[in-house]
Amino acid sequence: MLASYCDHNNLGHSVIETMFTIPGSGNDRKPDVAFVSYQKWAKDRPIPDVNAWPIAPDLVVEVISPSDKAFEVMGKVREYFACGVQQVWQVYSSLGQVWIFDSPGTIRVLTRADELTGDPIVMGFRMRVADLFPPVES
Repeated sequence: MLASYCDHNNLGHSVIETMFTIPGSGNDRKPDVAFVSYQKWAKDRPIPDVNAWPIAPDLVVEVISPSDKAFEVMGKVREYFACGVQQVWQVYSSLGQVWIFDSPGTIRVLTRADELTGDPIVMGFRMRVADLFPPVES
């Protein structure tokens, strides 16, 4: 949904499982979804054919699995913000929640009943959190 919205509204590159060289960290990271605005990487500028794209995305989306360790997940959040990522979304399928980080210490928790918005990173993007997860059985 994010990629379609970004394409339709001419906002930026939305990519899935793309490796990024995180500036200043010495690490490469492969978020599940990432958004790079056209202000950061022009639409007509080709994405380099390299192992890792040498840029920090504007938005990172990570789907958290039950085997992920909290200290590792939070370490990535700190690393992303240190290199210029503006927002991190963590999707917890087992909880039916999305955690929105606007900074390493500022978290908003959304549930199935909430709406996920992309503002101010992906202006105008909206979707129901419930649409990310399978229906709850009654």
